[in-house]
Amino acid sequence: MRPGSFQLVIGNRSYALKSGVRLTEIDIAILKSSSHDRIVAEVSTNPANREVLGLRNRSTVSWTAIKTSRQTKVINPEQSIKLEDGLQIVMDSQAAYIKQAGVDKAGIQMGSYERDETDHSKDDSIWVRRLTKGLATGLTLGIVTGLFFYVYSNRTPGWGYWLEQMPWLNRVLQRNEAECSGITKRRDALGIDNWDEVDRRFWEQTGYPAGESLDPQRPDYQEYKKRWCSTANEWLKEMTSR
Repeated sequence: MRPGSFQLVIGNRSYALKSGVRLTEIDIAILKSSSHDRIVAEVSTNPANREVLGLRNRSTVSWTAIKTSRQTKVINPEQSIKLEDGLQIVMDSQAAYIKQAGVDKAGIQMGSYERDETDHSKDDSIWVRRLTKGLATGLTLGIVTGLFFYVYSNRTPGWGYWLEQMPWLNRVLQRNEAECSGITKRRDALGIDNWDEVDRRFWEQTGYPAGESLDPQRPDYQEYKKRWCSTANEWLKEMTSR
């Protein structure tokens, strides 16, 4: 294995890192150079050991380096980090990692390189994933909220509207829902064909919304049903005694 043979892997792109190599804003578009030469990263050697390579931050933002031991280090502009196999570097919101040539198949440094590649080539940094998830959640909530207000503002008129327009529908529904035994025959025997007076008294006595039928979904449905039947029976008795 040749010492100092590294690659910087960013997504599906990789760059050979040798002494003197410079990466520009074109190579790492998310970074901005701190000088006019547009260089954002540069490979240099350690003056005390020429075989040790480092990556110098020449951008305008700090990087976060994560070693295989999970220790983190902040690399401020003009500072350098020693190149090591499996080293992760978060450059602004761009995740990258260092790959040393010749060890990916052997898997002898810092555990298996195959495992390390799976961890870092497919996953961005934690905060980037959280940001993406937050944006997706916000977008979903915005769409759902927009649809709700659209449907609400353009909704089809409900039962109350149609019952006001067609009182006979209310009487039919109310009569069928009440299911008062025998009252329809008693009413028909008197030569009456509607429940208008019963409905009027029921709404007046109970405060039930005028023009609306008895709703079986209401928790007080049975109580209102009994009240309507009672009102109907009282009215029939009055009509019979005349």
